[in-house]
Amino acid sequence: MTIGFTAPVNDGGAPITSYIVEKRDVRGGRWEYGAEDIDYEIKVNNLIPGSEVEFRVSAVNKAGQGMPSDPTQPFVVRSR
Repeated sequence: MTIGFTAPVNDGGAPITSYIVEKRDVRGGRWEYGAEDIDYEIKVNNLIPGSEVEFRVSAVNKAGQGMPSDPTQPFVVRSR
């Protein structure tokens, strides 16, 4: 699944070096790493068809990983 988003308004005073997408099963799963890239569209692999997941994105700069975005609405993962 490819997650698209827009850049944050504030970079915290240092250029953004990457974005981290985290995923969580809506049935009580914990947030876990999904993927990382510098692009505004990031492909998240290893999702289980039929599962219902939500995503959030954090920006990373030289100060570290910032606060995550609010979670997306849940998505049902479908096979291609």
